[in-house]
Amino acid sequence: MSRSATAVIPELELEWFRPPQPEPECRTQSVRFGWIGSGTCGGRLAETFYQLGYPAVLAIHTSAGELDGLDLPEENKFLMEAGEEVSGDMDHAGEAVETCAHDLFGRMEDLFSDQVDHWMICLGAGGGVGGGSVLRLIEMARNYARLLDIANRSSGWGC
Repeated sequence: MSRSATAVIPELELEWFRPPQPEPECRTQSVRFGWIGSGTCGGRLAETFYQLGYPAVLAIHTSAGELDGLDLPEENKFLMEAGEEVSGDMDHAGEAVETCAHDLFGRMEDLFSDQVDHWMICLGAGGGVGGGSVLRLIEMARNYARLLDIANRSSGWGC
């Protein structure tokens, strides 16, 4: 063969062959997230994740006006009523979560059911509703996870 001639390498069907993969016995998503957005910033983050295709989002706030401004279905919004409407008040936000804990827990159960493995709590750090509610929301998410774990262990949930 001369130096100017181009060598032709044959293509084999074997190069594209992929053996069939067995179907797993239990099919689940790899990681299923639930998003809880507290306050103005947290609500906007929850809205963004909803628009990215995550249906398990919940935006919470003490101001109906802030929730109305979010492009989310009404079932994905939760108004924490703490007597009077307090927007941007860090001290009252924690009390609002405490006051509405039962109803908020019920909304989480309706939205998330057992279809969530991890919760992401989104908030701003400006010292308003998000910052004031974060500790109680984390504890609530932990309790919800424990409740699901106990229920799922007894029902044989999972692989």
